[in-house]
Amino acid sequence: MKTFPIAACAACAGVLIAGTAIVQVKAGPELVKFPAGYSSAVRYGVVSNPKNKLYRELYTTKAAVDAVKAGKPIPSGTWVVMKSFKSKLDASGAPLKGADGHFVKDELSAYAVMERRAGWGKEYPDNLRNGEWEYQAFTPARAVNSKANIKGCFECHKPKDADDYLFSLGMMRSHK
Repeated sequence: MKTFPIAACAACAGVLIAGTAIVQVKAGPELVKFPAGYSSAVRYGVVSNPKNKLYRELYTTKAAVDAVKAGKPIPSGTWVVMKSFKSKLDASGAPLKGADGHFVKDELSAYAVMERRAGWGKEYPDNLRNGEWEYQAFTPARAVNSKANIKGCFECHKPKDADDYLFSLGMMRSHK
């Protein structure tokens, strides 16, 4: 009978489709929201980037800083915010530097957020996966920047696997 295999395939397809709807995808920038606790964040670092003439401030939770300083893993639920500002420029277009040696910040240009959650990222191929971290870019108004290259975040942070994919782990460790 030719109808049995067709009916069986239809039943299997229905089960697969229903099962797929139940499975929660745990990868993608849409998982990262602008952190609700940002107003109480710890500013643990400042970076002046000569390549793109940006002044950047780095923020995270006190729990993350305390864990890193104690030599413990960064906890699930941790987020890191990089707040980027354009630098004030001199007449030749070079960034002005303040007394602290960092660029002098000017207009807020963007936010970038990386967030860690247990189980996140398993869907990524090994050549992109950054542990359980996800990334999202936001405008100065804290709206998602849909034009951002999120894949570039994974590619850039991938070589920092020994530092939990953070360029600023040392700053977190030495924060006072």
